[in-house]
Amino acid sequence: MWNEELNAWTLNFNGRVKRASKKNFLLTAEKGNRAMDDFPDDTVFMRFGKMSKTRFSLDFRYPLSPVVALGIACTTFAKKMVVT
Repeated sequence: MWNEELNAWTLNFNGRVKRASKKNFLLTAEKGNRAMDDFPDDTVFMRFGKMSKTRFSLDFRYPLSPVVALGIACTTFAKKMVVT
């Protein structure tokens, strides 16, 4: 959502994420996706964000499994791993 104080787009992590990072993201279903009709439009299926310099938080829910959620989260580091 747009934050008037910051004059920027922000994500609501409900206090779970402590630091700004380009790796922070929320995963939601696309509006109009018939496979997700059982969930409200604003359902967050995965939340990934930076807690400190070396710690990240990963929250997920059904229909994601732990392995799938971890795989998605690991893709945020893929480019950096290729460079170093």
